[in-house]
Amino acid sequence: MCNIAEGFESRSDRTFYDMLRRAKGSCGEVRTLIYVAAKIGHISPEKYAAVKPTCLKCSAQLQALMSHLEASRPEVQARKRW
Repeated sequence: MCNIAEGFESRSDRTFYDMLRRAKGSCGEVRTLIYVAAKIGHISPEKYAAVKPTCLKCSAQLQALMSHLEASRPEVQARKRW
């Protein structure tokens, strides 16, 4: 959430997009951490199963916003793809 707010406040589409990318990466980190927490017994498998869909939904929402920016903002369209 902080990455998204920081990118938005920058008032630059490119910076906002970059911070959305960081936020999406953080979603992946959280997903990994809850997986590890479940595997080593810090949280129950049921808790993992309850939280994982929220992580996936958050990541998908960020991707949708990033795709919208890529399609609608010239500043972001110019990004080079790998």
